[in-house]
Amino acid sequence: MNPDKEAALINERIDTSFKRLINTRYQINVVFNHYFNTFNFLMHVAHPMKRSSSIPLHTVETDDLVYLESLIKWIQAHTQLTITYTRFIV
Repeated sequence: MNPDKEAALINERIDTSFKRLINTRYQINVVFNHYFNTFNFLMHVAHPMKRSSSIPLHTVETDDLVYLESLIKWIQAHTQLTITYTRFIV
């Protein structure tokens, strides 16, 4: 799959998961799964009076960082949510 189509799919799922609730923190989490060489995209939703949750958005089946950078550029152009990265080895 090309990055344009995968970014469009992720952005569509972000739009359906983003409820714009007051006092709620939304952020995108990109997790590198080094066992399967994939990137998992999750939306973390935290409300002070409720239990926080992570909504799975999409799994990208590659470990190419250039491909990930192009996806991130498309996602950042679409949304202003904070993007965090987990399990990336420095």
